[in-house]
Amino acid sequence: AELYVNGLLSADGMLTVLEAFLERDSIRNPPRQLREHFGIFNLDEMAEQDVVRQFRFSKRDLPELLRNLAIPPSVHTGGPNGYRVPGMTALCILLRRLAYPNRLSDLEREFGISKSALSAITNWTTNFIIQEKGHLLTDLGRISWLNTGKLATYAEAVASRGAPLTTCWAFIGSTARRMCRPEEDQGHNFSRHKRFHALKYQSIATPDGLIINLQGPYQGRLRDAAFWTGNDVQDQVRRLCVTPARSFVMYGDSSYPISDILITPYPSKTQVPRQLLFNRAMSKVRIAVEWGFGKVLQQFPFVDHSKNQKLQLQDLGGMYSVAVLLTNCHTCLYGSQTSE
Repeated sequence: AELYVNGLLSADGMLTVLEAFLERDSIRNPPRQLREHFGIFNLDEMAEQDVVRQFRFSKRDLPELLRNLAIPPSVHTGGPNGYRVPGMTALCILLRRLAYPNRLSDLEREFGISKSALSAITNWTTNFIIQEKGHLLTDLGRISWLNTGKLATYAEAVASRGAPLTTCWAFIGSTARRMCRPEEDQGHNFSRHKRFHALKYQSIATPDGLIINLQGPYQGRLRDAAFWTGNDVQDQVRRLCVTPARSFVMYGDSSYPISDILITPYPSKTQVPRQLLFNRAMSKVRIAVEWGFGKVLQQFPFVDHSKNQKLQLQDLGGMYSVAVLLTNCHTCLYGSQTSE
């Protein structure tokens, strides 16, 4: 304005600057009628490569995913001021939220929905999936296809990769997901080993790339052995693995205690050649559990963006569990590096 008053800017130049400012302001602060401004989300109009990039699943497979997750055709977030959207839109909002460390304001333009509505829909869909399908990660007894025959198939697959254990069917391990420093209980959630604040999870991974059990979240200060001894997963594994005809075992790192259902490496200081060969061979196949954790972060990196992981403001455990469930769905549809 001063340049125009002082004669240093023409009227046409001033108009150009004003138009650019208004255009920028409209993008930064979208109007309340977002649907009218950005349009209504329409999956059918999106290109296939955009669907895969933004939602991790192909356009053809999204309806099947919707059915398997039992998400209803119409979703209402509840309450007198709740939001109602189609079930497919709710699923896409959740997938888009997890697929990249984005801000809710960025998603307003893609879905034509306000930030508050996007947040409510994401939370509702997360809670719904945990309520309906969370048992697939917490109760081995409710996985219908997981039986003695399947354990034998897994054990054969592990042995075919050079593992000296012929009865090892799965691998157990833990991961620490970094988060913002919480306002409360900072010491409880600080991992001295990792040197940052985190929540920890324990998983059981199979040779086909699936994470069939997930325990957590646990405080970042706890050791892996505390996860194993502090819940009923041992009883679940024992009922599954110990049979009159044949028994199976899992393999974990040295932080776990040895038992009839869990084998760990020989001590790292061992000099016995046979023990060294055993450790080396099992280490090569145990990488499967690390690949499982890695695929979750590869497909849904939102759960790995520590600056956006706020313990008091978000259900971090629920979002990570849903990310694992969705990763399992992705593995069933498209395979994984582990199964290869």
